[in-house]
Amino acid sequence: MERKKTDFELILQALNAMPQAEAEQIREKLRSKLEEERYRRGEELCREPPAGTPLKCALSGVLDHSGVYLGGGLVAELTGEGVMVAVSLSKFLNGDVGERDWTMIRTGFRIYAACDKASGIPLGSQYAAMLARILTVDSSEQLGWDYDLFERNCHRFTAVCIGWQGDGTWTLARLEQGIAAKLNLGREMTWRAVNPETPGFRYEATPGKHVQRAVLDGAAKGAAFGVGVAAGVELAMFVDKRLREALGDD
Repeated sequence: MERKKTDFELILQALNAMPQAEAEQIREKLRSKLEEERYRRGEELCREPPAGTPLKCALSGVLDHSGVYLGGGLVAELTGEGVMVAVSLSKFLNGDVGERDWTMIRTGFRIYAACDKASGIPLGSQYAAMLARILTVDSSEQLGWDYDLFERNCHRFTAVCIGWQGDGTWTLARLEQGIAAKLNLGREMTWRAVNPETPGFRYEATPGKHVQRAVLDGAAKGAAFGVGVAAGVELAMFVDKRLREALGDD
């Protein structure tokens, strides 16, 4: 008796009998459906987000850093020096050893993309990508502003890029309100981790060693978050320990 073919085998057989262009369109729709199901189950995003998607990563274990994805593995961000730059994904995640202030101890081991909460689809914006590129890559001179942790920070830069502006204190929660309003028609948004092995979106996620180097540098300068050498090193060791536990890196 002939074995009954599975639904998957029947779909594959039908696709193979179709013209290549038509079959590829259907495959793409199936892949999109599969992606949506994975998003709903809370799995990692395994496809490169579109240009103009807001990104975030952890900062010192207690805060978050944000920027705008430009495509091609580049992110537009505002540094702790108040400079608008385009950096690689790994640099966005890990920062630069030797940067002053808290930017030197970025501690995330995943980059997160802003997504629609219901479908999990990344919230890209051609407007945001264009403006972020004008402010960084296409600028003939290095742009920036007088950095302030509360009012002129990375979240305000990201908000400006998506067309959400205003004065006062800028937090991640306030940025999220702007993302929902400007990029998602007022619908609720969420953050999805992007797998570091995603084609076109690969990044190095090795926070433990980076934190050790960065905070030792920060401690040598006398402060991390302006709390003094001892407290800065203690904070760094705590964050590094938690990250190592999360990564299973002893």
